[in-house]
Amino acid sequence: MEQKLAISSFRPILSIFPTRFVAVWLVVVAAVLCGHVYAQTAGATSEDPTQSAFDVVSIRPSKGDGPAIIRPLPDGLHATNVTAAQLIQWADGLSKVETDSVLGLPAWATTRIYDLDAKIIDREKVQALGAYRADDRVGLLGVMLRNALVERFHLKTHDAVKDVPAYALIVAMHGPKLTPGQPDDPTLPNGALRMTKGQITATGISTTRLAQALERELGAPVVDKTGLTSRYTFSLEWKPDGQEDALSADASGPSIFTAVTEQLGLKLLPMKQPVRVLVVDHIERPSSN
Repeated sequence: MEQKLAISSFRPILSIFPTRFVAVWLVVVAAVLCGHVYAQTAGATSEDPTQSAFDVVSIRPSKGDGPAIIRPLPDGLHATNVTAAQLIQWADGLSKVETDSVLGLPAWATTRIYDLDAKIIDREKVQALGAYRADDRVGLLGVMLRNALVERFHLKTHDAVKDVPAYALIVAMHGPKLTPGQPDDPTLPNGALRMTKGQITATGISTTRLAQALERELGAPVVDKTGLTSRYTFSLEWKPDGQEDALSADASGPSIFTAVTEQLGLKLLPMKQPVRVLVVDHIERPSSN
């Protein structure tokens, strides 16, 4: 059944592909995106967002020079070096840490790369889009991209649920070692988090946001089950290549599993997690511009 996304079908997209996989780096101009939500703000258009479409969409084969990027713009989207699978994931708000979040794709849809430019020409529509909050605006752009994929790739899909390997973030036996702290910057109410290879530095963030950051490193969903409700300031360091073995640690540093327990007083517990996946019933190579 061909599907134009229902608003409620989106999942949070804060996380991106883990560093161990090919990354689609979502470049945003506002605060960290917390989800595809479509509550309207004052001044926003009353038009049904699921019917929204870009005025101009250009899709062309990519030369393949550089990383894969999907960049929201005030008047549309710009993407380079992306596959059809990556566009579908971004449009549908599927977690970027799930390697099988889109099923049933032909080989070309995961290997052939494209550049995409999608624009809104009408000035009033651009202004209406700008009236949305940052996360809502990106969510609406996702719906518009989805509609473009239906038109240009003749995409037809249906939803399914799949159990995938995941982790529960829980409090360790001897309790948390986290220091309560509020965001230093009032413009960042959700706190600040900086993630580099083998290190997370955070100021005034929730454990839910920590779980989202750990997803990026582990390449699997991480569910916050700590029950902690405060915000915390901390630094976490681990051996970047030590993720696979939770018990391994050497002179180069602990695994991420050991570091979470020893430094934060938390624990990553393996589990199975049901997640929404998208099953592709039909897709074609994009029609010409």
